[in-house]
Amino acid sequence: REHRREQREGARVGDVTISLSWDSFDDLDLHVTAPCGEEISYRHRTSSDGGHLDVDMNAGGGSSREPVENVFFGDAEKGIEGPRGRYKVWVENYAYHEPKEPGVPARPVPFRVTVRKNGEATVFTGETAAGKTGSGSRVSVCDFTYEGRIARQIDGNVFQIVLACALHADPVGQHGGLLPRFLRPGPMLAGK
Repeated sequence: REHRREQREGARVGDVTISLSWDSFDDLDLHVTAPCGEEISYRHRTSSDGGHLDVDMNAGGGSSREPVENVFFGDAEKGIEGPRGRYKVWVENYAYHEPKEPGVPARPVPFRVTVRKNGEATVFTGETAAGKTGSGSRVSVCDFTYEGRIARQIDGNVFQIVLACALHADPVGQHGGLLPRFLRPGPMLAGK
């Protein structure tokens, strides 16, 4: 479900990809502290170590009840690896845009954050505080370390670079181990 949203909005995938999704017109914001120490958000969309916020939805008013925000690091097609190091992820409610009845208090906004690295996706769920916006609504989601690209042994002797699956948001083996054309098994990957 989340992957369809990312595809619909043209979200890019890198060695490290962090996506936020929720189900209302409200404007949640994804914040990521990159290994270089810079914060990526709607205020600062690109970090000096190559992180990019490429999708930012519901800013300036609700436009979708299936919004997504996306930050990615690294570009395999250009030979750029995502930066190694520590990442920190949090979510804030910038503004409520969902219609509500007069006198009814504002509610928390549930969300999901998906962290993809090395061919694996981890989903975190949470919600912003009811009636709070800005830094008062901040929810720490996770801290993690990216240690670089890895290779995994598949089917006994064939090695598959995990990045290949991450590029297509395809968990290892889900689509028969198909690789993009620039990573098709050859003498170096086939273990011969």
